[in-house]
Amino acid sequence: MFKTFKFRLVAFYLALVLFPLGLAAWLAAGHLPAAAMENLRTSLAAAAGVSLLLGLWLIQVLSAPFGEIVEASKRFAAGDLGHRARVAGYGELKKLAQTLNSMAEDLSRRMGELAARKGELEAVFDNMSEGLILTDAGGRIKTMNAAAGRLTGVEPEKAEGGRISDIFGGTGFDSAVTEALASGRPVSRETAAAFRQRFELAVSAAPVLRDGSPAACVLVVHDVGELKKAELIRREFVANVSHELKTPLTAIKGNIETLIGGAVDDREHRGEFMAAVLRQASRLEGLVDDLLRLSSLESASVRLELSEFPLRALTEEVHRSLLPAFKNRKVLFSDEVPEEFPVRADRRKLEQVLFNLLDNAFKYTPDGGGVSVSAAAEDGLVRVKISDTGPGIPAESLPRIFERFYRVDQGRSRDLGGTGLGLSIVRHAVELHGGSVGVESEEGRGSRFWFTLPACAGEESCL
Repeated sequence: MFKTFKFRLVAFYLALVLFPLGLAAWLAAGHLPAAAMENLRTSLAAAAGVSLLLGLWLIQVLSAPFGEIVEASKRFAAGDLGHRARVAGYGELKKLAQTLNSMAEDLSRRMGELAARKGELEAVFDNMSEGLILTDAGGRIKTMNAAAGRLTGVEPEKAEGGRISDIFGGTGFDSAVTEALASGRPVSRETAAAFRQRFELAVSAAPVLRDGSPAACVLVVHDVGELKKAELIRREFVANVSHELKTPLTAIKGNIETLIGGAVDDREHRGEFMAAVLRQASRLEGLVDDLLRLSSLESASVRLELSEFPLRALTEEVHRSLLPAFKNRKVLFSDEVPEEFPVRADRRKLEQVLFNLLDNAFKYTPDGGGVSVSAAAEDGLVRVKISDTGPGIPAESLPRIFERFYRVDQGRSRDLGGTGLGLSIVRHAVELHGGSVGVESEEGRGSRFWFTLPACAGEESCL
């Protein structure tokens, strides 16, 4: 276009200059002597040549800004928004070039913002824990994120472009999309996805409306299996707590009713009833205390008050605190923790861990048996072990031994005053330190409970 414009400008100039010169030569022909006519032709030719050269120079000067603007426009259209039109001087062409440059700069900024926004959305899309699937109005999959692939077992690259009914037929996904697109309203489904039984999925399909009509559909896929598992655990916990509270309350109520019914005047037996009330009240107090400890350990706001101290001093202190409860028992205790063996931990929480483990060991070890505690550094960890010569634990009970309210022997545990929360408290307290717990046991051969903590070496911090 620019070349055509320049050609037309040259043609117009030539016509404007050469026509008067040619007309003058034609009018002079036949009226001047031959010599004068020759001189005139020479003069006109020279004038035409000079005018042509001057005209071409002027045309080049005048048309250069147009060329620069045309070239800049082409580069902007091709996406080169960093280019700038450079027009010297002043006037309307200069203003036009400045306007084009300003427009390109603004467009470049806006496209940068859109690219950044697109990148943010892609990051959110790719890193969502929920699965996300987008279909068009015909139910054909346009895109799906990695979470959707993980939950459904379908590779996103293979699913894109396929029909939802072909890839997810019979799972509830296809019917949710169909209904959402037909009704123009969100639809929800729950499905134990046939293609990935280990997940229990819930899908929500929402139509994307354009001019009042569905143009696409967005499916959000959730794994509700964990939520249902948590709800089941919550119900079991409430049932267990209710049962544990009801048992001592029933005993307390029965003894008090007996006392009110006349036993309070029975000097020989009323002490037994009052002692039973006190015993059951203490059991209730222990249960509530353990529930509070467990709740504290599971709280997101719990903080460790870490300090370094010799482990042997703490094991000896815990043993001394247990002596009054087992003073009539003939159980040998062996403290095999090395002197000045350092640990870095929350002293109060570690004391609770050792108390619960040693208390259990003494309770279940018969007279004539033994309980020991030892510690050693292993692979950057401190490994503490509490061993006993009790009846041991059946193999089928070992995986559940650290669960809340789990008891190997329900009746015996209650008779010994257990709440069923001690080992759960141990697990939570140790894991809060970044350690782990475990047990090794065989029926008739005792048990060995162990836990690990980050190790200390000399003056170095454990963490």
